[in-house]
Amino acid sequence: MRAKEVQRLMPAAAGNLLIAQQRDKHRYARVRSGGYKPAFTRFEAGDYVYITECNRTNTLQVPTRENVLRVISVTPAGVATLKGRCGTERKENVANLKPCHLPDLDPIVDVRLAVPSVDLACEPTSPSTSIWHLARPRCSRTRPRP
Repeated sequence: MRAKEVQRLMPAAAGNLLIAQQRDKHRYARVRSGGYKPAFTRFEAGDYVYITECNRTNTLQVPTRENVLRVISVTPAGVATLKGRCGTERKENVANLKPCHLPDLDPIVDVRLAVPSVDLACEPTSPSTSIWHLARPRCSRTRPRP
């Protein structure tokens, strides 16, 4: 019964294989001839993007970082200003960006998600008190100035 099913479906599978080989052969010829122009993605303010990972050690790693960022602006030189969900901004070349096609992203910025920079200095919470806010775990100033 199984052998009969294979015999019945074999011509269709072989035909599909020939079609795929023909398509791949034509695509290879088009790419190698120089006539192929890759699609250029133009980013605009409000688009959501991923940043590509430049130094992957193997092909099993995901090619983009998991953070989805919103494009704030793009300069004519190709530098995009991106804003994360935490509200922090960064600049990245558009060559390192990939579009995000997720349909239901929450555009609300939550500053509580922000991680302070390592070189951020400590600041007093208020001038009248001597309580210092530790902005980073290993703060060099553990007590207020006299």
